[in-house]
Amino acid sequence: MKKLMTLFTLNTAKSIATGALLFLSFAVSTTANASLITFTPDKANYNAGESVLVDVMVNNINPEAAEFGFDIIFDNNALSFDEFTFDNSVLSSAIFTDASQFMSGSITIFSAWLDAIDVPSANFNLGQIRFSALSSEAVSLTVADLYLADNNFNSVSEHATVNVSAPNSALLLLAGFSLFSLRKKIIK
Repeated sequence: MKKLMTLFTLNTAKSIATGALLFLSFAVSTTANASLITFTPDKANYNAGESVLVDVMVNNINPEAAEFGFDIIFDNNALSFDEFTFDNSVLSSAIFTDASQFMSGSITIFSAWLDAIDVPSANFNLGQIRFSALSSEAVSLTVADLYLADNNFNSVSEHATVNVSAPNSALLLLAGFSLFSLRKKIIK
């Protein structure tokens, strides 16, 4: 009975250790993908009547992208859209830029270049939005209907495909083989 309890305890400990190792391996080898479009307001909270300035950044854009468009969604009870000013790097290289408010609570942004090599860089400041605060709330903006295309108008993904080495998988296999050899020694 004592040998059975020892074996059960060892099996339970090994199962927990294996589960923890698998979890850590996947957690370490999995990376988060940053948003393509990010917003940075000039301060966290605003009072009614204040100007709200928000920088719009493009992050890690696919190098094949030569044009993109998206909607910026905002609470039209908290903010009133005044203008969007494109950054000089965008204005000097793009063949077309537009920022329009076709419906309340949404701004449509579009930029196009002759070729993907004309895009300022993988990470760049797209421009700045100016709102008027209608109430005392934190700024909340989201991106909707994101569209990216190459210079032939073919749709492309947000971010470039990145080849990732798999040293964590090798570590997982090594740990698995070690546990199996340890198990054989304990059972004998």
